[in-house]
Amino acid sequence: MAVDAFDDKVSKYTTLPAQFKVPPSPDLPLSMHGSWVNISTFREAYRKQKLAPEVVEALNKVGFIWDVRQHKWEMTVQGLRTYSNLHNHVIIPRTFVVPHGDERWPKESWNWKLGRVVDNLRQDKDKLAQDRIATLDSLGFVWSVHAQEWQHSIDLLATYTAIYGHANVPYSYVVPCTDEWPASGHGMRLGVWVQNIRNRAASYSKARVAALNELGFVWGVHDENWQVNVHALRTYKMLHGHVNVPKRFVTTDEWPQMLRGLHLGAFVHNSRSRMAALDPRHDELMALGVDFKNRHD
Repeated sequence: MAVDAFDDKVSKYTTLPAQFKVPPSPDLPLSMHGSWVNISTFREAYRKQKLAPEVVEALNKVGFIWDVRQHKWEMTVQGLRTYSNLHNHVIIPRTFVVPHGDERWPKESWNWKLGRVVDNLRQDKDKLAQDRIATLDSLGFVWSVHAQEWQHSIDLLATYTAIYGHANVPYSYVVPCTDEWPASGHGMRLGVWVQNIRNRAASYSKARVAALNELGFVWGVHDENWQVNVHALRTYKMLHGHVNVPKRFVTTDEWPQMLRGLHLGAFVHNSRSRMAALDPRHDELMALGVDFKNRHD
């Protein structure tokens, strides 16, 4: 049938514009060359079951698209599945375009701006049918990239806290590529993220601040130094059974990496000598066993 002339050798589908000008193909009758065909008429006739069966069969053979919107949706789902298989997630950058010639992708999707499609889905969520939302959710679709990135960073901070016993992340700290950490976090500049949180503290919601506080987040530099030294003092007590730290004691290389080189003796001595009883940190040291009665011993 003449419709075979429209067959696309690259894609298994045949897509034509709504108004199609018949090309001068030897497979088509000469009388049709240059004529305009209203493709939407075929679709409308198909919906009303007015097309001859042989016409429907011939168009189906070349992958004619009867429902453009449904086809785009199916292509989107297929694209998300392919991306997920390749990357283990569907957090697709807005600028992502399916690479041309990549055999891992269906040929009909080459050069497709999938990132733009994903971005539009996020913006149009309120217009999507519930079954489509459910399909996207089942694929792990991320409706809010910022929320996803936030949760990922919080999870990394929780991992850091579990490993080191505190949430005092140095500015230069980069997540190492070890089994202790999720692969998705390897190489992340966690220290920079923590510092950015401090710099923009006022812009965060109460819920996010509460989540950080629950992990023992250190909001200020002075708090940071305090938390490190208190953690070191707890470690000293665990090792020696007391907190009577010699004035010149400095932590050594045998200590956890984050606690090495601290002048712990000077910290305890200065705290005992200068800290007022009304200072809220006073009770924290008292609970550890620091003796404030003999301040000048």
